[in-house]
Amino acid sequence: MPHKSISWSILWLLVCLSTLNAQKLGSKLYFFSSSNAMFPDGIKPSNDNRYNDNNTLILVPKNFKKNQAFQLFFWFHGWGNNINKTLESFKLEEELIASGINAILVLPEAAKNANDSYAGKWEKPNIFSNYLEELKNHLSEKKLINILQPHSLIIAGHSGAANVLSKIMQYNTLHIKGVLLFDALNYEVDKTANFLQQSTSTTFITMFSPKSSFANNSLKLAQVLDKRKIGYLQKPDTQFTADDLKETKIIFLPSPLHHNDIATTNHYISKFLKAIDAF
Repeated sequence: MPHKSISWSILWLLVCLSTLNAQKLGSKLYFFSSSNAMFPDGIKPSNDNRYNDNNTLILVPKNFKKNQAFQLFFWFHGWGNNINKTLESFKLEEELIASGINAILVLPEAAKNANDSYAGKWEKPNIFSNYLEELKNHLSEKKLINILQPHSLIIAGHSGAANVLSKIMQYNTLHIKGVLLFDALNYEVDKTANFLQQSTSTTFITMFSPKSSFANNSLKLAQVLDKRKIGYLQKPDTQFTADDLKETKIIFLPSPLHHNDIATTNHYISKFLKAIDAF
């Protein structure tokens, strides 16, 4: 019992720190609960705190313009993480604001503080799309967005987020403007190739550390694209420029960065977001 009390105290402290930081930068934080969230899913034990949180953290930047076209920027965390800690450790608010794009940050809770990539109900078709409609209606009712304005998705994540990102590419029905994978491409490379073959207007960037298992998946995907004669660009991460997207929408970026640093170094998140928005 003392251990549980301490863990909840730490969680509450993280929430408070994130909220204070958001207020300092002028953003506003909201929590949204949904029956269409990844968890609980009726398979994992409902009394297991790793698999029973149906919350989504929503961050609306001060400069967000609801009466203009906008993006919903989804970020998914990896193993041993949670939405509150991720907001702070990946500097997602700062990166979104630095990008200058008109977007709301959406952080759905996955398997919480768990070494698990399981995506719960989102492993099945239609559930994410139902969640997305519910989320948009909620944002509209709160007058945070004008749902009549053109909008699409940018989905991104690190490491253990690979599975849920793959499932969204397979099952989502709203247009995906960009996919950003930071050492987060899973083994379902044929299904990812199917998505890229069909979604020719989607920018797809996979950045990977050569020593990680995700690098093998990226290399396998490149081989599949070669066989299907689908063009892509591969170059060192430090040589990426927004103009690369004039040549192709599919970018492979091998990086010497360590797996844990790949999404928190050189402001790659804001650079990629800005490049995606420009095209």
